[in-house]
Amino acid sequence: MYVSHFGLRLLPFENVPDPAFFFDDGEYQRILRRLTSAVGSGRGLMVVAGPIGAGKTTLSQKLMADLPESTVHLWLAEPPGTDRELFQLLLQRLGARLDWDSRVLALGVLRDKLLKLHAAGGTFLVVVDESHKFSDEGLEAIRLLNNLEQGASKLLQVLMLGQQELIGMLTGPSHEAFRQRIANMEVLGRMKPSQVRDYVRHRLRVAGGDPGIFPDLLLDAIAEAAEGIPRLTNSLCDRALRNAFEGGRRIVDTKDLLQAAEEVGVYRKAFHFLVGRERSETAPTSPAAPTPAPEPARIPPAQSAPQSTATGPAGPAPWICPPPEIGTSAVAPQRPLLLPLALLAGGIAALMASLLYYYSRAAVLYGGDWFAHLVQDLVR
Repeated sequence: MYVSHFGLRLLPFENVPDPAFFFDDGEYQRILRRLTSAVGSGRGLMVVAGPIGAGKTTLSQKLMADLPESTVHLWLAEPPGTDRELFQLLLQRLGARLDWDSRVLALGVLRDKLLKLHAAGGTFLVVVDESHKFSDEGLEAIRLLNNLEQGASKLLQVLMLGQQELIGMLTGPSHEAFRQRIANMEVLGRMKPSQVRDYVRHRLRVAGGDPGIFPDLLLDAIAEAAEGIPRLTNSLCDRALRNAFEGGRRIVDTKDLLQAAEEVGVYRKAFHFLVGRERSETAPTSPAAPTPAPEPARIPPAQSAPQSTATGPAGPAPWICPPPEIGTSAVAPQRPLLLPLALLAGGIAALMASLLYYYSRAAVLYGGDWFAHLVQDLVR
């Protein structure tokens, strides 16, 4: 791969929830601090929602990595199918086994285990990813588990991660009792363009590389094409580095990024951004305080070309040519009626050709009486 080519120690843009690459800035920093405080104080139920690839799983991995060693973790890739499966997973993580008889019995055994852990200064944190897939039965089981308390602290800390529809699901009238028990409900949004630049440079630094591998223009194009989503940003950067490596370049160029964008499926966004930026940078700008220029030689009225002076609310109409620059010869501006007149002439020519064609065909088919036969065919 390109690791040694760019002087890196490891791959900087792998789409895996590695806490070492956690971007401790903005909303990520704020939400991580709130979750850490909530777990440490035994708040109980927490919810974090956000778009696909926003970094929710990486956030949870960073949270578990930063908690004390006395914290017991259980990370579930998706919600259990039934409450029985959920209780059995919890008991198994705490070193207990239970032949399922009833939910009440399972809650009693689980409470005893949690009380022993709490007395020893420990905490039990359960992280459930893809929580927007929870069934009503699963949510009811979480609600019951949240009722396990010791004094002012919850014995079980539950962090639910899910897509944005999770918020809509929990705010529905059928889950009012569940929503009232949520201690922290956070929404993880998209990164701003400035954050994307810092995010890419942060990951390159962690991997031991030079943050200047990506020029500023390409970082802005990545922010536009990826729409502030970390997972898509990683995919673009990883492929762009690979393309630069295959081309023998130490700095990623526009071709490398556009090829990566095409592979990821965001080529048009990246291309239009780069073209628009190039146009804005190369467009002439009027000076704030122009210096007076010498008056050009006057052109006799008979030789001067008429110029339109009509302007609208936003300045001259786009089809009006600008006046000739000082020191250049005056050239008559293009008239706006030339194109319509050309189109009209072309239409008339096409009509005449069609008439000649029909005349020749009618003469062949009907002979001398072609006009009468043609009228009869049209009437029919």
